[in-house]
Amino acid sequence: TGNVDKGLDEAEAKVRTVRARVAWLAEALKTPPGAGATSAEFVVVTRPTKLDSVEAERLVIELRREGIACRTMLVNQVIEPGSGEAYWNSRVDAQGEVLKEMRSVCQARKLPLLEVPSRPESLVGVPALGYLASMVFGPAGSDTVVPREKVVLFGGKGGVGKTSMSSALAVRAANEGKKVLIISTDPAHSLGDVLGTKLTKEAAPVQDFSGAGELWAMEVDTSAAMARFQETVRSALDASHSKGGMVGQFLQQLPMQDFVNLFDTLPPGSDEVVALTEVLEEFKKSKFDQIIIDTAPTGHALRLLSFPEFLERLADRIARLRERFGWIAGGDAGGPDQLRSFQFSMIELQDLFTDHEQTSFAVVSIPTVLAMEETKRLLKDLEVQDVKAGLVIMNRILDAGQAMDGLSSLLSTQQASLDELDAVSKRQGLEVTRIPYMDREVRGIYGLRYFSTNLPTEKA
Repeated sequence: TGNVDKGLDEAEAKVRTVRARVAWLAEALKTPPGAGATSAEFVVVTRPTKLDSVEAERLVIELRREGIACRTMLVNQVIEPGSGEAYWNSRVDAQGEVLKEMRSVCQARKLPLLEVPSRPESLVGVPALGYLASMVFGPAGSDTVVPREKVVLFGGKGGVGKTSMSSALAVRAANEGKKVLIISTDPAHSLGDVLGTKLTKEAAPVQDFSGAGELWAMEVDTSAAMARFQETVRSALDASHSKGGMVGQFLQQLPMQDFVNLFDTLPPGSDEVVALTEVLEEFKKSKFDQIIIDTAPTGHALRLLSFPEFLERLADRIARLRERFGWIAGGDAGGPDQLRSFQFSMIELQDLFTDHEQTSFAVVSIPTVLAMEETKRLLKDLEVQDVKAGLVIMNRILDAGQAMDGLSSLLSTQQASLDELDAVSKRQGLEVTRIPYMDREVRGIYGLRYFSTNLPTEKA
């Protein structure tokens, strides 16, 4: 029994250490500036577009609801009215270097590369997305590269236009007569903003769609799905923990509640994967001809693809623990049945992601060095995880002549967004700093040092 006691003590110490660290971090993030050595502040960075301004205010409200200080908003990539031909030519030249390399990368991988011109305004709503689809995938009925797999995931660096591209494909497929479901797993949930309608956690037809097929959409409620999973874990472990007699006395020595509480702090991305078990059910019903998944930025998307295996192993170990104690105590099998069901769902989800006939991944990028390098890493990671990369979409490609011709329209659209961001700052009590859109990508120490001269000075 001495070794058992020692093992229990070590396990309990590790669990309590992890929980203490999580609690410290949570407290540190909620300590306002000037309140101590661990004070923290969240600076919101956005761009002067209609969609970004809506998302920025939503973020500020959520941060403050969580008790996190937020006093500053940086509006990046503001094009200045005096931008002349030299400015646009410089940006086009910089993009050209990236496009040349990206074309080479896609050619080596035998991947289609779709090049999409920059647009002066955000395209919102079904009709506008239909127009965008014709720009990206070509006119309806044309012999172009369009993902045809039953499940298509869209991913890439944050802010490159994943939601717009995935929505455009959904509208196109529905216009062709398919019954399409588009799902957002991004916690930011901008899918409803792009479609121009309010979405819920339940799949529902998109208002104002009148194509040949059907267009359905939903924003996955990741928090609710994770809460259901956590409750399954709790019920499985608590049932054994509450047994009476000698077995119950033994189990009560375990730090079981601390262990159960750890499932409140699973790694980021776990909630999205858990929520996708509901998507899996829709897939298995064969109710839709095509399911399009708008994922969060690259890091989240990669976790989305790798976490089914992690959560499957986790569920298996919990179920084994529950079954072992259940057998000892003569308990029921309700807990492990639910866990085993979840475990099998994770296996099915992993199989679906790696089924090259039914699933593909569309990578969205923009012609900057940083986005290109992240795209190259993503393509390698998809290959390692045996997920089929279907195509690459390079968004926001500039043409110097068109940019100059459309400058007044661009500036007018930008000003409307800047006015809205100013209104957001007044409503939320934020200090706003506008950062000009440089003619060259900011990289390296000297570039960052110059860029930093545009930032606000440190506040007390």
